[in-house]
Amino acid sequence: MEAENGLEATWKVKQGDIAEQADLVTISKMFSLNLVQYGPYTFEYSRNGRYLLLGGEKGHVALIDWHKNKLICELNLEENIRAVCFLHNETMFSVAQKKNVYIYDKSGTELHRLRNHRQPYRLEFLPYHFLLCSVGREGILRYQDTSTGELVAELRSKLGHCVTMAQNPRNAIVFLGHSNGSISLWAPLITEPLVKMLCHRGAVTSIVIDRSGSFMVTSGEDGCMKVWDLKNKYQLLQTYYVKRPISHLALSQTGLLALSFGCHVQIWKDFVHNEAAEPYMLHQLPEGGTIAALAFCPFEDVLGIGHDQGFSSILVPGSGEAHIDTFAANPYETKKQRREATVQKLLDKIQPAMIVLDPDSIGTLTKSSKQEHEKDVRAAMDAAKNGSSNTLPDGTEVNIIGPRSGPKVKRGPIVDKKRLDMQEATRKRLQEEREKKKQREAQHEAIDNAGESFAPTSALDRFKSK
Repeated sequence: MEAENGLEATWKVKQGDIAEQADLVTISKMFSLNLVQYGPYTFEYSRNGRYLLLGGEKGHVALIDWHKNKLICELNLEENIRAVCFLHNETMFSVAQKKNVYIYDKSGTELHRLRNHRQPYRLEFLPYHFLLCSVGREGILRYQDTSTGELVAELRSKLGHCVTMAQNPRNAIVFLGHSNGSISLWAPLITEPLVKMLCHRGAVTSIVIDRSGSFMVTSGEDGCMKVWDLKNKYQLLQTYYVKRPISHLALSQTGLLALSFGCHVQIWKDFVHNEAAEPYMLHQLPEGGTIAALAFCPFEDVLGIGHDQGFSSILVPGSGEAHIDTFAANPYETKKQRREATVQKLLDKIQPAMIVLDPDSIGTLTKSSKQEHEKDVRAAMDAAKNGSSNTLPDGTEVNIIGPRSGPKVKRGPIVDKKRLDMQEATRKRLQEEREKKKQREAQHEAIDNAGESFAPTSALDRFKSK
């Protein structure tokens, strides 16, 4: 959506104005669900953008194929729900309930109860690692392998309960926002945070990360929204001040940012490297209330809003990716394609040990280790010339032969008694076999010579008496 000649600001365009110019299919994507009885609602779109998972705080869970306006399953758990999350596809999803995390299938059947995930507040799923992450009241980050059912790690943040969590799609690092204004970065097999950042002077309320992993946007109770560079030493790029603290943030596939406070939603454009002067779009809930969740629908120009009155879907032109990679996420996949994709994902599953800050460093060789080893060898050579110890830090002995021969590593005695005994036994066995063979050949030759003296001279000689 572009303004003509700068005469009209885009933020003045309302949803009704967009509906007047849109086609019928696009207008059908604008809807509102009145669910006052079970709100406020949190939700999540599937990776292909076709399915919508709703979770009401008072226990209502619904799985919807919103392209067809079809309700797949609906649950009333009669228990507080804090977060919902899809797993590898829409056939399974997890719900953060009051005491534990539960896993259900698309028919609403309870499959698992993860007892180790106690009092969860937030859920994240790493699709390429098949890891379900949860953090909650205890401030413990837990990783659960959904393909094997094993608990991979339990990491204690030691910063109290955590209500904000996000993942970096580029390297699968989990970001936790804490009440002291700091953000910590975690990997499953490392007990300490990889990075700690003091981002705000108040509690961190929301974290979103670009899908390329190049920048991060954070908001806090201090009334600031900050943009951070994740590829260049975590530098601060922009700082925006708002009159009211931002409660939720959401990033689209094309880089649009949605933020909410109260019943108001703002969408910003081109805010990372240049300071944006005005928002791209504005929206206010017509029925009022408080916004509880925000998320852009993948591959669609749609923004989902969860609030205490239910759920709303509005149009945001230019927010969805127009080119769909069906090998990564296919909104129109069939059952056969879904089964094949699940098998392929399991075969291509990445192990938790591969989660590092810089994924490009995996499989590469560095010069530092080689240079350090050469430095240790030179130091050992100098020590040997001076008459002191000639041992490297790793315990290897260096023998100095001459200036041109260089260092030689002692690898133990060359003559091995056990090996010599085996060689001697083999030699004797071969010698005995040769002698036996000669004896057999001599016997056969004697028998042949004896038979030649009685060889018949004619056909009737064999009947003669001897």
